[in-house]
Amino acid sequence: MKIVHIIQARMGSTRLKDKVLLPILGKPMLQVVVERARKAKRLNEVVVATTTLAQDDPIVALAQSLKIPVLRGSENDCLDRYYQTMQQFGADVVVRATSDNTFVDAGLIDWGIGEFLAAKADHADTWTDPLPLGLRIEVIRAETLAQAWREDNNPSWREHVTPYIINHPEKFHLLKLGVPPVARATLHDTANFGALRWSVDTAEDYAMTTRTFEHFGNLDFAWREAAEWLMAHPEVASINQNVQQKLHMFVR
Repeated sequence: MKIVHIIQARMGSTRLKDKVLLPILGKPMLQVVVERARKAKRLNEVVVATTTLAQDDPIVALAQSLKIPVLRGSENDCLDRYYQTMQQFGADVVVRATSDNTFVDAGLIDWGIGEFLAAKADHADTWTDPLPLGLRIEVIRAETLAQAWREDNNPSWREHVTPYIINHPEKFHLLKLGVPPVARATLHDTANFGALRWSVDTAEDYAMTTRTFEHFGNLDFAWREAAEWLMAHPEVASINQNVQQKLHMFVR
């Protein structure tokens, strides 16, 4: 079984220009996401999926310079981009992430894949659970992604890859992942997980993220360590607390 982590990336951010190339500890944000994801033991490969637009040439150049596999596809039909990448790399299972989720956690990925496989699910995610915004993981069976690619005729759904799947529980075995037991045991206030915003979409998000990474000084910290530190340092956690998340009302 081949498990491929596909990271979608593009330069066209409207709120924070060229954010995927902004430096964190001296490395472009996309490289940080890739390196943190690659620590997951259950992954066979980590791939970047970008668009065919000329503006995304720097992403391809960065990936090639770092010897990161990269595939180009549709700008707006992200479902097709994922499907084509899945086919190109022969994935049996796909793990989905975005290039602005810098706190992506290898331990959480491995745990999510394990739960997904044990449940023999078609799709698993942490969408509704009390984890920090920007720590979401999705695990998708290749046959499930292919079925969505064939059947989904809604352009706004296809832009966000998995809404067709999660809105059709009668067709797919959906698994909702909770907080891993080790995190429940070590974090002191699970009710506050969801108050942390870890997606990098604005200058405030970027400032909070760089402050946190600079505290640790490396890319090796676990998400629960970052959560503990931020809970103990509200002056950092609050930097981006007033940022309004873009809502996708088509999800449930």
